Amino acid sequence: MRPTRRNVLNENTVELVQYQGGRQYFPSLPISEPSDLNNQTQILDNSLSSTKYPQDKHPYTVTIDDILDILNLQFATPQSSGAWKDELVRQAMSALRDLANYQNTGTLVIVNRNANLKKAATRGYTQLGSVLPGNLGNLPYGVSPHHPALLMTRLRGDIDPTGGGWHGVPFWVPVIRFPDGNYAFSVNNS
Repeated sequence: MRPTRRNVLNENTVELVQYQGGRQYFPSLPISEPSDLNNQTQILDNSLSSTKYPQDKHPYTVTIDDILDILNLQFATPQSSGAWKDELVRQAMSALRDLANYQNTGTLVIVNRNANLKKAATRGYTQLGSVLPGNLGNLPYGVSPHHPALLMTRLRGDIDPTGGGWHGVPFWVPVIRFPDGNYAFSVNNS
């Protein structure tokens, strides 16, 4: 994986997974089954505790290494569609960490610790339509456009017999926002 300019990528000749500067990405179908989660929710509850990060919707300055520690878990189900690929997101964040202009600095925001998000009816109850509430634009919760940001939301995981629900256990969903700039991280899957 290496950063390049978006306009030099020929999508007709290669199958690309691409993360662009200034854009937000999240797993459209996060891991929510208890057997797949194991103790992931407890690990994240401890890492993102209200003792360490007392305010929700508040930007905390952290290192990109801190962000990578959180992203070291699996968040997307293997069969899910969308741009979020756990390993590729980690590689892109590692590349940013190694660039001097970001100085290993990022932002962490705990958006909500008790969200009741369901799968989107517009997507046939097969995946999330969005994670962040409302129309927040590109810079939610005072996040700096000059550094990478990780926004974490803890879903209650309520069961819903209509199909929009989950598996009855809480789980966390990440949203990554890449810093502004005219670049893209691309991987050729062909």
